[in-house]
Amino acid sequence: MPQLAGGMVIDAILKRKSRSVTEEHDRHPEARLQAIWTGAILVPAGLLIYGFCIAKDGVHWLGAVIGIGIACFGLQVITTICYTYSIDCYQEHASEVSQLFNFIRQEIGMTFAFYAVILGDRIGFQYEMLMFAGLGSGVALALMLKGARWRARLE
Repeated sequence: MPQLAGGMVIDAILKRKSRSVTEEHDRHPEARLQAIWTGAILVPAGLLIYGFCIAKDGVHWLGAVIGIGIACFGLQVITTICYTYSIDCYQEHASEVSQLFNFIRQEIGMTFAFYAVILGDRIGFQYEMLMFAGLGSGVALALMLKGARWRARLE
């Protein structure tokens, strides 16, 4: 369900963006990254709600569930955009790009699971969630600003 809703959000943003683009050559893969702001706002908000709810004693569990639900929806939007952006950049290698993307995502997810609780205990879960949300938003912003230049250098 989050993937369907996330796809609808992305499609609506791209449809609005494509109305303002008149020339076909003006459509570039970085235009898709503008839709990432939805996830870039929802993921940190959801992770902060989740982090503060599990860090404080006496907070009802429903708050943490709502927080992680918001973060998961935002993460689905970001993941969909990143997949399609990477495939748009390298259409002739779409299957290899998606396999590499999946491999990296799974490796980071597996490794993170071993250290997430230890890090949360040391610095606090709310700060851990804020740190990872900031890292993800920073990467997205760097791609928006410099993605076309980096892609041009690699071609």
